Amino acid sequence: MPYSKYSPKQKRLAAVAAPRKKVTQADIIAVKRKNKKPKPPDLTNPRSKKNIQKPVYRGNPNARFNKKDYWTT
Repeated sequence: MPYSKYSPKQKRLAAVAAPRKKVTQADIIAVKRKNKKPKPPDLTNPRSKKNIQKPVYRGNPNARFNKKDYWTT
């Protein structure tokens, strides 16, 4: 089909990879790679390293009071 008869959506797809005036397999592969999202961490697995949070101290380290109140995760 000639480029002039492409819909606006088809023209955007054709412009992704060379040649810019035709919809080819290279365009489709590029779009598939571009739209992949990273998987979220598996919070149900207790052995997952992404599940472990290290405590962070949010206060003055030289203070003379109960430091447990200022520890957060």
